[in-house]
Amino acid sequence: MKFFLFIVSCISAGFITAQPAASIKDGSVYYETPLAYEAMHVALALTDTNVYSGSINVHAEVLDTSSAYYKEVQQQFQPFRNHPLVVALNEALRKDLLRYAQNIKLAYNSSWQNGELKENNVYPLPMKMLYQSQSVSRKLLEDFMQATRFETFYAAHVGLYTAALQKVKTMADVHKQQQWLEQQFDARYQQYFIVVSPLMGSTNFTNRMRINKQESCIMYVADAKKYADSNNAINNALYTGIVMTEIDHNYVNPVSDGVEKQLDKLMGDDNRKNWMKPNAVGQFYGSGYKIFNEYMTHAVYLLYTATLLDAASQQVVEANRINIMKEGRGFHRFDAFYAMLKQLNASKQVPVQALYKEVMDWCQQQQGVL
Repeated sequence: MKFFLFIVSCISAGFITAQPAASIKDGSVYYETPLAYEAMHVALALTDTNVYSGSINVHAEVLDTSSAYYKEVQQQFQPFRNHPLVVALNEALRKDLLRYAQNIKLAYNSSWQNGELKENNVYPLPMKMLYQSQSVSRKLLEDFMQATRFETFYAAHVGLYTAALQKVKTMADVHKQQQWLEQQFDARYQQYFIVVSPLMGSTNFTNRMRINKQESCIMYVADAKKYADSNNAINNALYTGIVMTEIDHNYVNPVSDGVEKQLDKLMGDDNRKNWMKPNAVGQFYGSGYKIFNEYMTHAVYLLYTATLLDAASQQVVEANRINIMKEGRGFHRFDAFYAMLKQLNASKQVPVQALYKEVMDWCQQQQGVL
């Protein structure tokens, strides 16, 4: 049987891994569960379950603890709960929940070669320096993989990982997302990497960079196992929200970069309370610029689903996302923001990027009525 041999290493210095890899290539979109990346998630699954960041339980935030796979990991790797890697991860997560993302980047930028863990050199130097300063050492991850014989565990689960990737591919239809986003924004990317772990929880994120002289974006996202019926249009649209609200950051953020100072004033400092509840989620959005981008990316996602769904189904998806944003995440003006963007989009019939000034004008006008 022939396996795709892609994994993250094929975008580095030309190294091709010898073991079967969970990876699907779909044109310029790569879906993958790399070996070292999954090993880091397994180590994270062994961390303490009582660590909190404000009111957020860190373990429950960064991991999906509800699956049979999580329970299998707990049972099989229980003897390694006190491994130095797990101890170091506990210390990191107690300092800052966002250390999770830096450790995930370390693992993604690593490949397993002849029983050793090597750096892939995927990330540009500033990004690499940041994760190196806030992550555990690669040697600790290597020792964990050696001690647990993780390569054997991974090989036994390649079928599970690949099936999860196929479901993500089917439900998210990333090519269609890209086509629509390129109609709405100027940004262009030659390749997408959709990186999935069955253990990943709610903390999904993205990076954009040049890889082998190609503009690329990497999306680290949860799988679709909570969405049972992939033939259901509403289910597909709801899962698409997980993937697209990372993808479209790579289109929204570059536009926002040109007006960052204005956005910081609109939604930051004294105006922050008008847009963001003072809850634990707010720690991830420390500036008006970041708050605005979150409003915009989720509103853009709903504009996209409106092109896929009938009116009744779209109402279901809109209500779901508005509830998530307002009640679950604390973006308490999201319904009004989305209604404004939806109306502008319908009346102006121009790309979303061309609406930025009017969106910002509306945000400015809200300061006097909130």
